[in-house]
Amino acid sequence: MAAPNIVNISQAAKIFGYSHKTIQNYINNEGAPVVAKPGRKGAAAQIDTVAFHEWLANRRSVSDDEPDAYKRAMLGKLLEEEKKLAIQNAESLGRLVPAEDVDALYSETLVIFRTSLEGAAGRISGGNKVLRQRLLNEFRRILESTEGRLSQYMAEAATPDETAEAAA
Repeated sequence: MAAPNIVNISQAAKIFGYSHKTIQNYINNEGAPVVAKPGRKGAAAQIDTVAFHEWLANRRSVSDDEPDAYKRAMLGKLLEEEKKLAIQNAESLGRLVPAEDVDALYSETLVIFRTSLEGAAGRISGGNKVLRQRLLNEFRRILESTEGRLSQYMAEAATPDETAEAAA
């Protein structure tokens, strides 16, 4: 049985955030450490993840201005993990509200808002039909604008995020 830190190229690619081809290139052309090189008869390369990690960390970029791809990949993985943990923490503390509940709350609020404004138009106008109609028109404009903004917000909030999908 192989040691737990010994992996093949595909596994190393997943672990370090590179493509299979990039890992092969590092091994074949840039001197990345391997426990066993791929053989002609289809034997898979064996990579010690600890040694490979150290090699990547010490590897210099071609240019001082060029960000190191390994550091970018690792930072990306750390940020993804941080987001997952934040979501899990919020879920465990009961701080997340299901999207359906938020949508229902917005819908109920708009109904109350619409009913209140339409009733207010009649009370404010004091029986003046022209004033009542002007108030209703203005209130409907406000409602349409509010509903449009809330719909836009809800549509944006409903768009799946890769992090949310991964955490689910």
